[in-house]
Amino acid sequence: MLLNGGWSRRTYEPATIRLMRGRLRSNEGREGVPAFSVSDIPELPIAMTQRTFDIPSALALFAIAVFTSLTGAHAADSVNTTRRGVAIEGYDPVSYFTDGAPVAGQKDLTFAWNGATWRFSSVEHRDLFAAAPERYAPQFGGYCAWAVAHGKTAGIDPEAWKIVEGRLYLNYSRKIQRRWEEDIEGNIARAEGHWPSLVDD
Repeated sequence: MLLNGGWSRRTYEPATIRLMRGRLRSNEGREGVPAFSVSDIPELPIAMTQRTFDIPSALALFAIAVFTSLTGAHAADSVNTTRRGVAIEGYDPVSYFTDGAPVAGQKDLTFAWNGATWRFSSVEHRDLFAAAPERYAPQFGGYCAWAVAHGKTAGIDPEAWKIVEGRLYLNYSRKIQRRWEEDIEGNIARAEGHWPSLVDD
């Protein structure tokens, strides 16, 4: 049976899955290889039902896990920030609502909220955010909405965004955005079931 624009659903034996994870374990601790734990990889059976394996979903989760490991993104903070504590890669959260597009913020126009530094493209946008930050801040702390729906956290591409019922949602990439959009209502509901426990632990 073909799924998701031509992807086929294949059956993988448990031994094959163990081999795939075993190859990753073999690189742990190797010089020149970034620190990466197999425990950081989403459990492969997350996309499996009755021993079937949804390849696109699993590969997407795997890519997100690799990105999370290499960039240091983790679930310890309530807001997804850069290493310098800047939210949503330095983009202006208000611009999504007022300009209908992502706009990079300025380093000298900031506002501190919820443990993160938020940048803005104008004084007006900064003041709007300061008056009602929860109205403009992205959902799920600015982590990838699709990842949160699957019980994970991951970074985002500021260009992969959508406003749904007055709320801003960001995703890891435009490709992941399209997968998230296949079931927006369901993905939001699942993410809300995981949030904020992902950052409260």
